[in-house]
Amino acid sequence: MKLKNYFEYAATNTDEDPIYVFCPYYGDRAPALLSDYEIPPHFTEDFLPLLGEKRPSYRWVVIGSQRSGSAFHLDPFKTSAWNALLSGRKRWALYPPGIYPPGLDWDQDDNGKWDYTGEDPVKWYLHHYPAASTNPNIYLRPIECIQEAGDLIYVPSNWWHAVFNIEEAIAVTQNFCDTHCFEAVYEDMKWDNDNYYLHVYFTEQMLRVRPDLMKLSMIHPGFWTRYQHTTQHT
Repeated sequence: MKLKNYFEYAATNTDEDPIYVFCPYYGDRAPALLSDYEIPPHFTEDFLPLLGEKRPSYRWVVIGSQRSGSAFHLDPFKTSAWNALLSGRKRWALYPPGIYPPGLDWDQDDNGKWDYTGEDPVKWYLHHYPAASTNPNIYLRPIECIQEAGDLIYVPSNWWHAVFNIEEAIAVTQNFCDTHCFEAVYEDMKWDNDNYYLHVYFTEQMLRVRPDLMKLSMIHPGFWTRYQHTTQHT
């Protein structure tokens, strides 16, 4: 679908859960756009560039019509994220680590790995929000805010979050791994069998640049042996 066709769809659709576009390739396909792109100064620390070309998608232009949005989820590898709204309005609901949003559907695969599916935003607000927002225990209520054009929101590592576009919205967002969330990201990557070699490469790079952080992580002794041997001969 071309961008012009999407905007035609966005202006006329009556879908209950409209198409929500996440494009991670705009920096490659339209590099001139990056001249207007700058990471906010609060979020410049990021260890994931150490992965080089192995780094999974991490930066998106996000476009959605009214009523579109994303179900409750955690970001990939439990990274932190920032989201800058260029136009429109978004409604956010968040839960801190250890508190699960109502409406999650959990499933276990043949390898024993658990995964989840969240309800579409419209359905969640209809079916779960009335009870969730009035829970007698205020700590079990969602943390909410309205994001206006020009606002930037920070989503810490391991926080559940859902987004509902009150009106047509365009945003840019980026995931990152800094000192504060490194341990959570590293542990999540370590237990992801589909990304074993990515975890190995990340370990090697982090031992090279931040061995102090690696001391706090439970890594295979072989990595330490290799690291110590390397430092002794440099």
